[in-house]
Amino acid sequence: MGSKLLTEASFFNCAGNPAIQIYGKDHLQIIASDKAAHILTDKSRCGVIAPLTCAILTAKAGGMTPVPCELNEAMPVSWIDADTIVKIKGNAALSEKSYCKCPVCPESNITPVYTDSISVLTPVQAIADISSGKSDSRSEDNDCSGGDTKENRKSSSDASVKEEPVKQKAEETEPDDKEDDAFSKYCRCDYKNCNERSTCEYYSTQINIVNDSAKLSNNFKKDRSNEWNEYIAKHNEKNAGSSEGGWRIAAHHIISGNQVLLMKDSDGNLLYGDIVKLAVYFGYDVNNAFNCILLPTNENNFGQREPLTKIANAYEVMGLMGRQWHVGGHEYTLSADTLNTLADYYAKNPDQYPTRGNPLFFKNYKTAMKEEMDKLQAGIRDQCWKKNYKYKREKFISKLNRLSRDVESRLLAFENSPRKSFPFFVSKIAVEYAYNIPSTSKLIVLFRGKKGITAKKYRIERYVKNDLQIIFNEKGELLLTDDNEFIRFCDNIMYFIIDSSLDYQLPFSPSEIDSYVVKNADIAADPEDYLQTHSNEAVAFVQQNSRQYQPAAKIISHRLRNR
Repeated sequence: MGSKLLTEASFFNCAGNPAIQIYGKDHLQIIASDKAAHILTDKSRCGVIAPLTCAILTAKAGGMTPVPCELNEAMPVSWIDADTIVKIKGNAALSEKSYCKCPVCPESNITPVYTDSISVLTPVQAIADISSGKSDSRSEDNDCSGGDTKENRKSSSDASVKEEPVKQKAEETEPDDKEDDAFSKYCRCDYKNCNERSTCEYYSTQINIVNDSAKLSNNFKKDRSNEWNEYIAKHNEKNAGSSEGGWRIAAHHIISGNQVLLMKDSDGNLLYGDIVKLAVYFGYDVNNAFNCILLPTNENNFGQREPLTKIANAYEVMGLMGRQWHVGGHEYTLSADTLNTLADYYAKNPDQYPTRGNPLFFKNYKTAMKEEMDKLQAGIRDQCWKKNYKYKREKFISKLNRLSRDVESRLLAFENSPRKSFPFFVSKIAVEYAYNIPSTSKLIVLFRGKKGITAKKYRIERYVKNDLQIIFNEKGELLLTDDNEFIRFCDNIMYFIIDSSLDYQLPFSPSEIDSYVVKNADIAADPEDYLQTHSNEAVAFVQQNSRQYQPAAKIISHRLRNR
C-alpha cells in the first residue's frame, strides 16, 4: 500500500522552532474530494501562519535579539521523496514521507508533523493523471488512475490537458446526479443501489440545526436543576462582592450548531454535513441539557467601559467563579506572543500534554472542536441507517453526548487550574488569563507618602497552590531624593502605576515604559490597599502592555546614560 498523500490542510514544522505552524500551498488547486482540501505536489510552496521566533536565525544574528521566521510563499522549494506513482497534471504528489530543506535555513528540514492526508483519490475534473480509482493500493503498473487502459494512456500522453472532453463527460452524467443532489450530498449509505430510496426518511432528511440559547438554558435548569441552583447561588454571592463590575450568565453550547456542526470549508461545503444529517434524522437536540455549561459573560453596559476595565472585570470574574469568560464568537486569533508562551509552556512541561489536542497547532475553541469532530466523523461508516434504527440512534447520540461531557470536564477543570482546560478555551481572554498573565512580573507604584514622593516595588505572582489567585509581594521602598538612585532602584521594570496628583518628571523617557495614572483618592497613600482592591486592573495593565525581557544591567546603564 502506498503512502498517504498530503493536502493543504496538512501542517509542517522545522527545527528552528517546532511551535511555528508551516502550511503548504499548491498552485494546481486540485481537490481531494474526501477531504475538500487541495492536494500538495512537488510544486507546492510553504508559508507560516504566525512568524514566531526562529532559533536558527536568532543564533545567526548573535542571539541577542529574537529573529522571526522569514519563510513565505514566494520562496521556491525543492521537495524530497515525493510520491513516485501518483502524479497530478504531470507533477508528483506529496506524501507523508515527503520533506524539503527550508529555503531560509537550509540546515533545517521542513517535515510533516500533523497530516490531513488521503489514501483514496476519487475522480476530479481536469486532472490529467488521475481519473478514477476506489482503492488506496497502488503498484508500478496500477496507480490510482485505474490501470493501463486505452483512455488512460491517451490522457497521460497528452501534455496539454484538454479540458473540454472532461467537462463534456461530466455534463453527460449531471442530470441524474443533480436530481438527487439535495438529498444525497451528505448521505452515508448506498443510496444509489437502494430500492427504498424514494420512501427513506434518512435519504430525504434535510440539514436543519438551530442554536437556541434560551432553550438550552431552560433545558439545563429543568434536567440539571441541582447544578443550576448551585451555580446561581455562587453567581449571586460573587456578583454582590465584585470590585470590578458585575456580569451575567451565558448558557454555552459545548457542541455549537452554528460554529461546529455547520462548519464549512473554503468552498462553502459543510465539513460535517453527514453528521448533521444523522443528527437530524435521529432527533439529536443541540440544545439539550448535557450540551450546556453555564459561564459568566458581559453585562449589558460592558461595551461602554474602558478597555482595561473590561479586561480587569473578566479577570476578576474568572478568578471568583473559576470558569472561563464567555463571548459570542469562538474563532478568535491569538497573538504571536501568546502562541510563543503556549509553546514554551508545553515544551517545559511535557508531562502536562492533554490527552487531546496538540499545543503546536491549537488556534481557538473552534479548531479544538474541529479536531474532535474529525475523530467522530472518522468512526462513521456507510451503512443502512433504517435497519436497527433504535440501536443506531442510541449509539450515535451517545457519541455526541460523550463528546459534550468530555469537553465539559475540560472546561470545568479551569477552576483547579486554567491551563487544564486546554485546548478548549471559549474566548481569547480566557487563553490569555491562563497563559499570558506573567508567572512573575514587576511594577513600580509612585505615590505621595508621609515624607514625600515614594516608590514601591512589587512582584506579581500566581499563587503556587491556586493559579486563579494573583498575589503582590513588596520588593522594596524608596523615597525619591536622587534620580540616579531611583534609576537603579527601578532596575529593568517597565510598568509604573502613578498617582495623578504627583508633580514629578521621571528621569527617563516615557516612551521606554508603560504607565498607568490613577486618581490620588484611589491610592490614598496606601498602594497595598490599592493593589488589593484593584488587583485585576493592575494585572490587566501589565498583561496588555507586555514588553520583551531585557537584562537589568542593560536598562540601568541606558537610563543613566540618557537621563
